[in-house]
Amino acid sequence: MIVAFIQYPDRIGVTFPERAISDAAGLINGNPSEIDGECSENGSYFEKKVSCEMRRIKGNKITDTISLEYELIFDSILSFSDVRENLE
Repeated sequence: MIVAFIQYPDRIGVTFPERAISDAAGLINGNPSEIDGECSENGSYFEKKVSCEMRRIKGNKITDTISLEYELIFDSILSFSDVRENLE
């Protein structure tokens, strides 16, 4: 597990929804300023799951929805998954 943190330093000390906004923008090749949404956390400080529902808004219209799920220990990401839907 320590090796994973050394190989992926950008997964350490993350905050939400900032991290989810950045990840969602990267997944759809969009601009972070186009992404909006919210996150909910379940679990303890030591081990938790974070679920985020994000959306891309262009011209006052929702064009994409992105669901992100993170598993964390402390504030470090162990894994994440995503589901994307293009509404255009």
